[in-house]
Formats: sequence, structure tokens, C-alpha cells
Amino acid sequence: MSLHFRSRRSRVAVAGAIGVAGLLAALGFSAAQPVSGQTSEGVPGQAGAPYIGMPSLAPIGVRVDRYLPISDEAQAPPIDPAKGYRTQKL
Repeated sequence: MSLHFRSRRSRVAVAGAIGVAGLLAALGFSAAQPVSGQTSEGVPGQAGAPYIGMPSLAPIGVRVDRYLPISDEAQAPPIDPAKGYRTQKL
């Protein structure tokens, strides 16, 4: 009889813990505030409102017409057209 009592007691304790965890999770999700600048009207996959000082970037899948400027000392040695690869002494 005591084994049955302990078994029922542990089941009640586990059920109570699950209930409290579920209640806390429900309260946490319902009280969550949106991130600053985030709205529910946004279309998924579309750019949102830019933040202050945000650089302009090309959208996903759009190619830009120019590359970033590279200084002369940062450029790699030229490619030999006859060989098809560059040579560099280390």
C-alpha cells in the first residue's frame, strides 16, 4: 500500500511541475515585446526599415555593377595569359 502511495505522489509531483512549466512558458510567450523597429506587417523575405547609419547593400540575388576599390599594393600579381595562372615568389 505504501508503494502505491509513493507512486501516486510522484505522479502528482511530476504533473504539477509540468503544469507550472507550461504556465510559465505561456506567460513568457504572451508577454514578449517586439524588437525595436519590428512590425507584424512585414512581408517575409523583404527588407525591413533600415537602422541609423546602415550602409546600403544590394538585396539578396542582385548583382552589383562594380567591385570595391583595392589599393595597388593590395592587388595580387597579374595572371600570365599563356600559363593561365599567376606566379609568385615566396
